[in-house]
Amino acid sequence: MNKEQEFFSLNLDSIQDKNKVTENDQGENIISMHNYGIIRKWMKSLTSGERIEFNLQKKRVLKLIGLESRRGLSDWLQEFNNDEDFRKSIYDNANERIAKNYNIPITEITSTFERYAEGSNQSIVVPMEKMPKFISGMFEMANEIELASHPVDLLSIAFNPEVSNKYNFEAMRKLGHMEDAAIIERDPLLIKKREEMIKFTNILNEYLWIEGKSEINQNVYFLSTHDIKNEFECLGVEVMELSFEEADYIYDNLPIDQKLVVVSRRKFSVKEGPEKGRIIDVYISNRLKTPHDRRVKSERKNNGGDSGSYTKDTIGVRVVANDKKDLLLFIDQLCLASDEVGSDVKIYDIKDSIGNNNFEGDNLGSSKDIQMIKFLVRISGIELEMQSFEHIGFANYSFKRGSSHPEYYWNRLFKSNWFEKNFPTNLYNNYDCNLLLKRLISNERELIEGKPAVMPENTNESNDGFQIFPNNEPDEPSIPTYLNRLMSKIEAIRKKNIGY
Repeated sequence: MNKEQEFFSLNLDSIQDKNKVTENDQGENIISMHNYGIIRKWMKSLTSGERIEFNLQKKRVLKLIGLESRRGLSDWLQEFNNDEDFRKSIYDNANERIAKNYNIPITEITSTFERYAEGSNQSIVVPMEKMPKFISGMFEMANEIELASHPVDLLSIAFNPEVSNKYNFEAMRKLGHMEDAAIIERDPLLIKKREEMIKFTNILNEYLWIEGKSEINQNVYFLSTHDIKNEFECLGVEVMELSFEEADYIYDNLPIDQKLVVVSRRKFSVKEGPEKGRIIDVYISNRLKTPHDRRVKSERKNNGGDSGSYTKDTIGVRVVANDKKDLLLFIDQLCLASDEVGSDVKIYDIKDSIGNNNFEGDNLGSSKDIQMIKFLVRISGIELEMQSFEHIGFANYSFKRGSSHPEYYWNRLFKSNWFEKNFPTNLYNNYDCNLLLKRLISNERELIEGKPAVMPENTNESNDGFQIFPNNEPDEPSIPTYLNRLMSKIEAIRKKNIGY
């Protein structure tokens, strides 16, 4: 958890008026006391630079909603919720400030907010979609926060003492992700990266592939066989040309130890050396990282820092060939193709784990058992990351227990603290991070191997009784209670705010 999130999850209601007590319609005590001691203690934990950065950010946020000091927040909230003219003036002020700061045409400000809000939602929704439903429901975003797109609406929730700390936190989390989305989208390198991707594809089409620009055989499949008694390790891969009907029939009747994967095959001819004239099959895919991918990667590797960091490999290429010899020939021919178009080629940061070498990944959560050649390539300013696999290595990367990519996905989110930073345990039913990770990986293994998930060590629970969340009741009210409490207040506000 970074410093700003730590502050808001500790005691968001503390930044309201001191010793103020708020009661709901039933007289239930919602906020007991505003504890400035917590804030002072937290501020003392910051370095001098962090304190300066925090105070600048605080002033920036307060000016956005027309305030000079946090002391006026309670009155501001009351007036914002009850005075339509005041609310419109706050929206207009915020729109003008943000449009000026980010160079956005004022006529496009609403659609821009909606686009950034949707990008922010994806940061949370994408991992949730990969979870079993009975787990993802515990981490779902509040409806009010998911639907909100204007920063002022989110700030009004973040600073509201009548809602839970969880709602306060989710509003601030979304604001942070929206700002990241703005930084990434407006990155001048993004347009250049798209152009580079097209240029790289053209080099391959014109000077490397022998079929022509668009002739790709899409009816090729890898049929892999695995050892179910030894980590589901791949024993062999058969390349098959199948019609859709044949592939569909085989897929529906696969034994438990086999997997069928569709691949895109391309062919190239060796132009120099003792292998000259030989035609080699490779299976290739490439992609430009989405803004969501870049944002999550930046958070994982930079602990919530600058979203423009760690994006030098925004273009990714994956190549699969029969063996290491063919992979090295492909790299040679790629360099020759670049020479033909007068491009300078530089290959660097090479990691080769094919054979007996352990893979030394840069990312937390990666497995040392991955068998591949990974490197960065620069071709006339085009920078991309290339992952190269043998057939069997690719099958293990997809399905082997302990090193499969689905397991790596969860390992890197948890071991980089991305998950706990975005879902603090104290705000989400005090879930057990380690047990949750094991349960998610167990679920991935069940999807791959088609049998009941392997339970974590040192637990006698059945699958139905898996204790990710503790038996004790959470300190905060339940999610339905939050929702009911907010509906009477926020729904009325939303109806008044149509068009803003």
